[in-house]
Amino acid sequence: MVNRIFIFVTLLLVLISTTVLQAAELSVRTSRTQIGINESVALELTAVGGLDEDPDLSVLKKDFEIIGQSQNSQVSIINGDYSKSQVWSLTLLPKHSGNLIIPALCSGADCSKPTTVIVREQSSQEQAEAKVIIEAEVSSHEVLVQQQLIYTIRLLVRQPLLQAGLGELSPEGVETTVVQLGDDVRYETERGTYRYQVIERNYALFPQQAGQLYLPPLHFNGQTQGDNRSRLNSRFDPFRQGGQIIRLRTNAIDVTVHNTPQLALHQAWLPARKFLIGDDWQQSPPTLTVGEPATRTIITTATGIAAAQLPELTIESPESFKSYPDQTIRQDQLEATGVRGMMEQKVAFVPTQAGTFTLPAIQLKWWDIDSKKWRTQSTNEITVQVLPAQRQSTEPVPVNSATPPASLAPTTQAAKAISPAQQPAPPSTTTGPAKQPLWLWVSILCAMGWMITLVLLWRSHKKGKRQTPVKSSVTTTTLSADKALAEVIRCARSNAANQTRTALLVWIHTIEPKLDIDTFCQQIEDPLKQQISSLNSALYSATAPDMWCGEDLAQALENWSTGAPEKLKSTLPDFYPKG
Repeated sequence: MVNRIFIFVTLLLVLISTTVLQAAELSVRTSRTQIGINESVALELTAVGGLDEDPDLSVLKKDFEIIGQSQNSQVSIINGDYSKSQVWSLTLLPKHSGNLIIPALCSGADCSKPTTVIVREQSSQEQAEAKVIIEAEVSSHEVLVQQQLIYTIRLLVRQPLLQAGLGELSPEGVETTVVQLGDDVRYETERGTYRYQVIERNYALFPQQAGQLYLPPLHFNGQTQGDNRSRLNSRFDPFRQGGQIIRLRTNAIDVTVHNTPQLALHQAWLPARKFLIGDDWQQSPPTLTVGEPATRTIITTATGIAAAQLPELTIESPESFKSYPDQTIRQDQLEATGVRGMMEQKVAFVPTQAGTFTLPAIQLKWWDIDSKKWRTQSTNEITVQVLPAQRQSTEPVPVNSATPPASLAPTTQAAKAISPAQQPAPPSTTTGPAKQPLWLWVSILCAMGWMITLVLLWRSHKKGKRQTPVKSSVTTTTLSADKALAEVIRCARSNAANQTRTALLVWIHTIEPKLDIDTFCQQIEDPLKQQISSLNSALYSATAPDMWCGEDLAQALENWSTGAPEKLKSTLPDFYPKG
């Protein structure tokens, strides 16, 4: 029994080996023999029998582009007959028109027979009647360095597509930044007697150097939806989808990039179509108060320039103002017509002296690409009124119905010039026996009040000399850390989000002048860090600032302020130089 099995297996192996060693038969079949220059052809290479190696398909690349390739094999044993077949399925796109020969495809000594495919140029009528059309254009064939160039692609379809895909844009020649302008735009249009569904895609290109910019063709792959008849009869459509495989390409485009015009020293190169500088103090300047911060917001917008390219504006202020710039915010708005860059700068001003002051104009020079001229965008000068602080504008005045307030002014000035010991006793006034006790007590009380006031003034003056050996000025007002913190807490408890952030920035600068809010938050811990984050979220997200409640922030600041500022100064990194 064992011998019979051994003999059977041996005969089977000999039969299989004999079949495998037989020469393979290679055959080629194409889906069509005539195609247009923008149309693809499907090719099947079938090998029956064993192959020494895979066939060489590189010979097809001379006249065709292989845009799709798959392979499958099948082995069957029927009544002892062993057969093996392999099929290579290829999708070819012609590189040029004419009678293109698909050469013999060989695997070792086994080769297929050559076949011919006629490729014809697409006539103007065929182009007008095509089921799918792809177009590409640019806004200009000549631009300057860093000038915006709009590249537009349109896909026109008048028959439903089973699948579609578009290649990526890869500029060549010069370094170029590519930005896709939002989502695809869809609309309808008419070409001749046909109505097309249009899919439009726009790119903004920013060449970074002079030279020749080359935009290679973009390739489109798609398949149209066929009828039921074609689905049943096509051996090149194994999934029975039907339809025609379409492979289209756009025209290549060349663009010349010129150098920038002559620039002045330290001048920024800003090629744009439109430039605006917005200032929230231009129309209605606020009335300021000594020691109280006020925020000024400057918004710069430029059509045709990315936000990262916009330089920060120099916002000057008088010498009697302290300024605390906030972090600059940049944002790009992507529209079908191009990029519009936006930059927001906020500066908190704290006046230190009362009076009328003029804030200088803000200017920026830019290049108008439409008129090809230099232009200057500027704001107007602003005149602001600064009121004195409440502690400077009012002085306590004793209430006395018998003495006019005007008579107290020289008495007050004289009292400041003499010592408490030299202060004369108030004169006694006698108007009658009945009123004498009342005026006597009033005089005694007034004298005691003036004595206490002079003593306090003398002690305050002595303490100020001990703390500030340099010459002091009573007209200069500086904002201390304690007063700045009190202002933050007051704004927070008033639930004023914008004013709270401004006051917070001023207070942080009193701790460390080079510190900003974001860096400050990196140095602290919760709950204060969490409350500042909640404030930022209310200001810069969809949450309305008037819904913000600042009581938790005020409480966190009061709990943190004891000893923490000095500890923070000692732990700051070295990149915050002192002085």
